[in-house]
Amino acid sequence: MDKKTEAKLDAVFEEMWREFIANCDELAWDSRLVLEGSTKAAVQAVMRKAWETRTFGFAKDDNDLYVMMDGRPIAKRGKPGTPEAGTWISLEAGVVVGGTVEEITVDIDGVRVLH
Repeated sequence: MDKKTEAKLDAVFEEMWREFIANCDELAWDSRLVLEGSTKAAVQAVMRKAWETRTFGFAKDDNDLYVMMDGRPIAKRGKPGTPEAGTWISLEAGVVVGGTVEEITVDIDGVRVLH
């Protein structure tokens, strides 16, 4: 992984970690201290592993072709004759799908998760 991508991942992980800790009100105070004391590298390793377990695929209905992530549509293919023809239209904020049906890329919040 190049340095630029790693820096983007670090920033995403840092923000997700802060949000996770902020939403841990139901945890006992000593448990929160353990979580907050975890090393950034350990947290990143867990989060990277979570991304590795994602499943990607395609689904088609009568009208559209979709890119699926974990069983839910994240983008659909633009229809011929429209300005979006030949492109992927994101169905979720922060998700960018590129490429062709044969070779897609998926970026989430600026970080490439599938190529």
